[in-house]
Amino acid sequence: MDRSKDKVGYEINFNRHFYKYTPPRSLEKIDAELKLAEEENPQTPPGGDGVSVRSGIAFKSSGVQCLGEIPAHWQVMRLKFLAAPKPFAIVDGPFGTQLKAEEYVSEGIPLVRVGDLDFSGNLSNADFVYISEKNGRN
Repeated sequence: MDRSKDKVGYEINFNRHFYKYTPPRSLEKIDAELKLAEEENPQTPPGGDGVSVRSGIAFKSSGVQCLGEIPAHWQVMRLKFLAAPKPFAIVDGPFGTQLKAEEYVSEGIPLVRVGDLDFSGNLSNADFVYISEKNGRN
């Protein structure tokens, strides 16, 4: 082995020489900083009605933990209360995945597609499609 090509190197432990421990902030201090940040950048309009505004759209608490905030003009209700009072008025797939555009008809059961809704939850597409009673039952 040719030792003339060996190089001597040193490792400097920067943590040991330059790191200074800083203890974590207390929870009270973190809470105070968050409160100050909220006061400096409020998302709720004056009045404290629980409505926040983001991107020009007013939001409110849905009252449902998994939903979080919803647009202020929306109402939270069970899907079964929106349906016509008859069996199978609202159904989920798999018919939607098996349905083809050539099966749309000019009259029948309205088919609301995700693309028909805007961010505010309003029907935004005037291009409504319908499916036949037969496809609606399947």
